[in-house]
Amino acid sequence: MTRDIGTEMSASVFDFGGARAPTSWLIAFTQTVVAGDPDVTFDAGVGPCTGISETEGTIPPLDTFRRASVGVSIAGSPAAPGAGTVLGCPFAPGGAGDRVDRGFYVDGYPA
Repeated sequence: MTRDIGTEMSASVFDFGGARAPTSWLIAFTQTVVAGDPDVTFDAGVGPCTGISETEGTIPPLDTFRRASVGVSIAGSPAAPGAGTVLGCPFAPGGAGDRVDRGFYVDGYPA
């Protein structure tokens, strides 16, 4: 996903096009600034949050653990009505952030 980021805090949406994630998968995300201000940040969240971890960098498969929070909301498409999986970590009040050159992952999704 590529997007332009302005001065206001806004959500990044990763759309996997309905791809299924087998039970207890680990899903990893990396972020990179490709142009513009390198001091862009992302929401560090308010944790600890079960199954959500921020890493020091983006070296695959998983980098060094940094903290158990990232401001994130993940919603899975339900296989049946009412069976959707939602996993999240609260966003930090005031947008407390961290550098974009870190990664994060979700462990055990869907639960």
